[in-house]
Amino acid sequence: MSVPRKDGKLLLTFAWALTLTRTEFDNLTVAGDETGLLVPPPGEFTSAEKFFGLTGIRRTAIVEDLFEIVAGGRVLPTRVVLGWHERYEALTVLVSVRIAETVVTADEIDLTIAVLQSFQGRPGGNGDGEVHGRFRGERYASARDALSAAMTAVNHGPQIELVRYGWCAELRAHHGGPAAATARGLAKPLYGLAEADEGWRFVNEEWAATRLGQHWGSRDFFAIYATDNGALCINNKGGDYVEHQRAYTQRHRGRVEPFFELDSATAGLDHGVLFFVERVLMQLARADQWLRQARQVMPGKPRRVLITSGQSLRRSLNDVVRLLDLLVPPEIGALERKLESSMGLERLINRLDRQAEAIDEESRHVYQVRMNFLIAILTFVTILLAVLQVVVPLVTGK
Repeated sequence: MSVPRKDGKLLLTFAWALTLTRTEFDNLTVAGDETGLLVPPPGEFTSAEKFFGLTGIRRTAIVEDLFEIVAGGRVLPTRVVLGWHERYEALTVLVSVRIAETVVTADEIDLTIAVLQSFQGRPGGNGDGEVHGRFRGERYASARDALSAAMTAVNHGPQIELVRYGWCAELRAHHGGPAAATARGLAKPLYGLAEADEGWRFVNEEWAATRLGQHWGSRDFFAIYATDNGALCINNKGGDYVEHQRAYTQRHRGRVEPFFELDSATAGLDHGVLFFVERVLMQLARADQWLRQARQVMPGKPRRVLITSGQSLRRSLNDVVRLLDLLVPPEIGALERKLESSMGLERLINRLDRQAEAIDEESRHVYQVRMNFLIAILTFVTILLAVLQVVVPLVTGK
């Protein structure tokens, strides 16, 4: 099966998110600089973040060629960018991979799925044909294992756990044609990319289209499918659009807006969808952290600790929910809501709220028991004082 694209590229960005304090990130960057493993990030990230009004993000990158993905003896062009996000106190690890440079075929779809599975930790064999990762020339069974080794080296010892993940896959062309036309008849391979399912050829076409659902896109040449794991993009941005945006921004804003001229090798960076996958992953990572903390608040703990912990958890949950309301451009807000729903954030937040209610109920019960005990003591003391007021005069004869 061939994908009908003459000048098509297939790009992949795999992303992880984990909670990390400012101090921990500072220590990571200092260690990375000392070991010579970190370099400044690509300038295209700065241009895109500025265009979307995103602030409080500090990015750095691992030196290229240290971390590699190898398939069939071929080293895939790969880049690793780290980003610390102040509002979320979270780190994102983005690995962008160029799978196909000129034409996308069924073989490239299969290769992308194999890379996705390797990022999820599925080990390759010992032969040269299997997908595997390398760091500093040393072979690792999977891309995730190699990246874990790279992150441990960057952090100079302390291991960084890569758990909460997602991805963006992008089909990129430059002819400016409608994205809907590109997607027509490609439900099966698109489904395979969205779900990392190597059996995509044998999926029912109608079922695959249903799983993909309705795409989002504010431009005719661009379409985004929100998936369980992130986003799938079709981007046919052509020269006419780039020239129009260049002329418009120069005439009405006095300068050319560099964002519109991006032709990035990072899947999802054009049109900013990668940033919103990052945001959802960070919210999921924060929610995971909250759940871990909530499991530690058990009824067997001292009453004062239980009440204090419950109150602290409720405040931290409110912080997690508040992050959902950070402002984004109106045309992008609908996309972010779709991603929050498709990636399971809404379900997880509802679960957190139920857990918080249970903790609140337990805290209220403990508080009520404590107050009842205090009231009983006060009542006893009051009765004792009243008895003494009667008995003492009788005994003393006064």
